[in-house]
Amino acid sequence: EPEAVWIEIAPFVEVRELRRDEVAGTHTSLMRMRPGGFVPGHRHEREEEFIVLEGECHIGMHRLVAGDVHIAPAGTVHEPVTTQTGVLVLLRGEYPHPTPLR
Repeated sequence: EPEAVWIEIAPFVEVRELRRDEVAGTHTSLMRMRPGGFVPGHRHEREEEFIVLEGECHIGMHRLVAGDVHIAPAGTVHEPVTTQTGVLVLLRGEYPHPTPLR
């Protein structure tokens, strides 16, 4: 089982892995972003569920608030994620985590 710790993956962005299935190549994690947090655009090899639990954020120009769900289909590019207010998100998607676009 993964350790229940928050790991900083970018300035103002932390992830806490809740569950990992290396056989299936998936994970379930919490991601919290403080105001000004930024997750670069990235490509998804598998579908990702992005569920906003608290706060608000933008995926590209698309605004999401608590209760909203964003599905990134397999093979698509996820636009950058930003927040001005802070946000807490539940993620279900591929493991290892996708790498940022260069």
